[in-house]
Amino acid sequence: RSALMTGLYPFHLGRQGRPLEATQPTGLTLEQKLLPEYLGNMGYSTKMIGKWHLGFCKEDFLPTKRGFDSYHGFYNGYETYYTKMFGSKRNYGYNFMDDLETQLDANGTYSTHLYTQIAEDIIATHAKEHGDNKPLFLYVAYQATHSPLEVPQQYEDLYPGIEDRDRRVFSGM
Repeated sequence: RSALMTGLYPFHLGRQGRPLEATQPTGLTLEQKLLPEYLGNMGYSTKMIGKWHLGFCKEDFLPTKRGFDSYHGFYNGYETYYTKMFGSKRNYGYNFMDDLETQLDANGTYSTHLYTQIAEDIIATHAKEHGDNKPLFLYVAYQATHSPLEVPQQYEDLYPGIEDRDRRVFSGM
């Protein structure tokens, strides 16, 4: 993510090694201008859906402060696919945002389906409102495939020959 957003190798940014933990008071350096900021300055509408994982300890690190006009997704490194919960017993909470507001109605919807629907809505709305007059940069960072292993039964059922349940769920993801 840091390389895509900055065009720099992660070791130039201090982002090599382990990914950010939820309780780390840091994020992708604020000294670097990000891709959506460049594109926004060129007249693009910039939207993001999905996994941010570039810091959220203060508002300056959030996607809508780093060049995205809108954001739907989760700030942390992971969450459950249906309930949008993350963390452990010590640090557990709901993790799905619509810009800077918690989006509670995402609870119960499989994230891959949710992100796809939001992307389709953004594309349709953008086309209706702007036609060919304003380019759209839509960054969709799907959660799959990532732990926890969760998938709608219909996708797991596509792999009846795989005996190991974790492998079957992963294949369905």
